[in-house]
Amino acid sequence: MVVVLLATSLAVATGLVAGHGSISVGFATETVSIDAGDRAQVDVIVDNADDGVDTYELTVSTESEGVVTISDASVTNGRANVTVDPNGTRIDVSASGLDRDGSTAEVLTLTLAAQSNGTETLSIDAASVLPPAGAPYLTTERGTADIVVGADDSSGSGLGLTIVVAAVLVVLGAYAVVRRR
Repeated sequence: MVVVLLATSLAVATGLVAGHGSISVGFATETVSIDAGDRAQVDVIVDNADDGVDTYELTVSTESEGVVTISDASVTNGRANVTVDPNGTRIDVSASGLDRDGSTAEVLTLTLAAQSNGTETLSIDAASVLPPAGAPYLTTERGTADIVVGADDSSGSGLGLTIVVAAVLVVLGAYAVVRRR
């Protein structure tokens, strides 16, 4: 039994050493603000992929379909198989032929549909990324992004605009009364 464990540990260690190092898969931005009823796009990036990105499989999800749903995804180059869960809370993507060079690569653009006001977390649940040749990268970090739908205006400018509109309406009403006399 000791020999089997030693052989397994040696095989795992050798695979990691022979691989291409560790990467992170995340979003281009940590927070996205969108109005209810609108759509927004969010880019998924792979960072520290020193040997480039050719093929990947990943899963992205939201906590519920009440605030925002994932409606579609696209790659700018290569082929992709995209499966969107019927309620829009999960998307599975398998892509190949990306031929992305450089340590940071944009690999996917998600389209989000805002349903109602609130905040939702978009998460990368699983990711497997391969360079053009060799063993897969070790994914050590998977990112999240906060999607804020119908964000409150903390600057107070919304309240200020309401006051200005109310004042204009009062002045117009007074003008109409004076003009009638």
